[in-house]
Amino acid sequence: MGGAGLETSAPLDVGSRVELVLQAPSRWDPLVLVARVAWARGARAGLAFETPDDRDVWALFELLGVQTFDR
Repeated sequence: MGGAGLETSAPLDVGSRVELVLQAPSRWDPLVLVARVAWARGARAGLAFETPDDRDVWALFELLGVQTFDR
């Protein structure tokens, strides 16, 4: 719940501030989380979320809880 890993089309700089926008059919509005790039290796990066408020944490928890993932 404190961060995310992702792949990008262009490398990100460590320390950069980014917005992660999550859209899902179960949400009317997208969930926007502010983060800093904690590490980057080529097109892969790790994000550390900046302190989200309780509402954002709960929304992320609900979003991840209702999603199904195909292998």
